[in-house]
Order: sequence, then C-alpha cells, then structure tokens
Amino acid sequence: MGPCRSINNGTNVEINPYSWNEASNLLFVDQPVGAGFSYGSDYLSSTEEAAEVLYKFLQLWFEQFPEYSNLDFHIFGESYAGHYDSPLLDAVILAKMTANFPTCQALLQKCANTNSPKDCGDAGNYCTENFTALFAENSDVNVYDVRTLNSTTLTYPSPDYNNYLELPSVLKAIGAKVNYTECNEVTHDYFVLKRSDEMGGHGVSKAIQWEHQSKYNREPLKEWFLGDQVAKGKIQSYACLTFASVYNAGHEVAAYQPEVALKMFTRWINNQDL
Repeated sequence: MGPCRSINNGTNVEINPYSWNEASNLLFVDQPVGAGFSYGSDYLSSTEEAAEVLYKFLQLWFEQFPEYSNLDFHIFGESYAGHYDSPLLDAVILAKMTANFPTCQALLQKCANTNSPKDCGDAGNYCTENFTALFAENSDVNVYDVRTLNSTTLTYPSPDYNNYLELPSVLKAIGAKVNYTECNEVTHDYFVLKRSDEMGGHGVSKAIQWEHQSKYNREPLKEWFLGDQVAKGKIQSYACLTFASVYNAGHEVAAYQPEVALKMFTRWINNQDL
C-alpha cells in the first residue's frame, strides 16, 4: 500500500497506482524488535507487551510532530493477525489433527487463564508441532493463500522488494542501521512458542474489553460491498469498533486485492460505511 513497489528482481521501483498515501499520510513501524529494520536485544513475547511499546513510541512521535496530533488516526496491520486452516489434507493427517486439537485447545485455554510464559510456551510448542505443522508439511497448498499450490509460497507477492531493500543506496537513503529481516525466528519464537500469542484478528476484536463488548459480539458478521452487487468481504461493527475481512486476499490484502484495499481504506478514513 506504499507509494511504490519493486520490479525487475528488486533492481528498481515503479509507482503504485493503488497507494494509500494518495488518501492519507502513512507511517510504517517495524515492530517488535527483530522485525524489518528494527534492532535491539529487548525481545517481546506478547501482543500486550508490544502494544505498550508501540503506544509509548506514538506518544514520542506525536510530541516530535505535533502537526499530526489532531488528525484522524487509524492503525492497520497484517500477517500476525491471522492464522490458517484447511480441509485439503490426507485423511490420515486430518485424523491426526482432529485427534490433537482438543489437547491444543485445552493448552491454549490454560495459557489464556494463567498468562504464564511456561503454560503459553507449552501450548505454542504442542499446537505448532502437532497441529499447524501437520498442515504445513502435508498439504499441497500455500499456507499464505490456500487457493494456490505450495510452490507459490515464495513467488507471490513478488519477493523482489527484499533485493531492493538490500541495495546499499537504499539502506543509506532511509538511514537503516541493520539489514532488513523478513521473518526473524527469534522474534517469532518469543511470540508464538513462548507465549502462544496466536489469536486471529476477528477473535481479538471480540475479546477486547470495553463498554460495548457484549453488544459488539451480538452483531452479525455480514458481507460488505463497494457500490456493486459483488461482496468484497465480511464485516462486524458496533459503535467505534469494526472488524473487516477481504475476500480472495491471501496473506497480504493490499498485494492480492490492491484496488479493494484502497477503496476500503479511503471509505474508512472518510467515515463512510462499508
């Protein structure tokens, strides 16, 4: 959703016709430590910890750039907010996953009840090894887009930008202190294996404790449109909280459905209903 996208194996860039910066100012944050260009030794292990750090950063940022402090502010994220499942498996593997799921579910519930790093680590280790890994290792589909084959996992969206971000001229221009890291295993292990912090975006929206939580949770998850008869995804909304999904979007919404993503974002920031 940025102003440009990489081409030619990362040797150059072109203008992105569906860039969100045509409708607003954009601020990208690499977080937690180890993600993207971020660096340091203070690794985090839960969404709650990461949220506190991000909140503190935003206070400092608005102090430094007060001209933005009175504008509407929206937070977007992807990838970690979701998880995947699919029935496209051998019957034996599917049976194993089905048999293992109650134990995984019980361990996840214990983690949620105690918030203990040990309990959450046990849940993350068991569920990863005995449930999600079984799917990843035994299906022929891309876990980032189950409509495609596993062979496309590292081919779409194009990984060209990794090469572009490694160019010395780019690193110098953006002032990066370290090389770009697409997926940091240490950061992943702290979040997933130590704390099993894997709840999906819709689950997070329903778990938020606020004055209208029960009313929000009673609202139906319904399809939303953009001026035509073709549903673009599903939405649940009450008062100031809205969850929206996008159909046929795979792992990265703005890459798979750039036009829909831009229109959704534009309507959102203009306080128009979906």
